This record gives sequence, structure tokens and C-alpha cells, in this order.
Amino acid sequence: MCCGQKRAQARVLATEPARAEPARRKPAGPSPAPPAADTAQDVTLRARSRSPMVIRGPRTGKRYQFTGVGSTQSVDRRDLESLTGTGLFERVWI
Repeated sequence: MCCGQKRAQARVLATEPARAEPARRKPAGPSPAPPAADTAQDVTLRARSRSPMVIRGPRTGKRYQFTGVGSTQSVDRRDLESLTGTGLFERVWI
């Protein structure tokens, strides 16, 4: 197909009305509950930095937001070693 034919096809597609998809039925019964957070796998970290920051856990990909010195955040245990290894955080024993 050459350039002119592609342009003509694009014009035809742009002028065609959108096709509605048929409504999908929801399964009968209650919807499943989202999985509960596994708090046994979480630990609490305290920020040492004065600046607010958002950190992505290297093992889980979760985002953790700290607002500055002394702010605490519940963190997945799998991210603990990497985050405390930066020196920016310390573990809080509750």
C-alpha cells in the first residue's frame, strides 16, 4: 500500500462511527474482596533526611513516601535491607 492509499484509509476510518461493544455481564454473587495486606511482612522505617522523598522499593517496586526527618512509613520486609543500606532510613521497633 502506498502513502496515498494509507491516507485515504485513515480518512475513512476517522469518519466511521465508533462501534459499541456489547455490555458484559457481571458474574452473579458478591464480588471478591481484594487481598488483604500482609502486615506481618511489613516493617516500620523512619526517615533521617530532612527532604521529603518518594522511594521505590527495589525488590517489590512499591512506592514509599516520606515527608522528612522523623516521618515513618510501613515498608515491605523484602525492601528493608536495600533501603536501610542507603543510610537514609532507620528501622523503628514497635
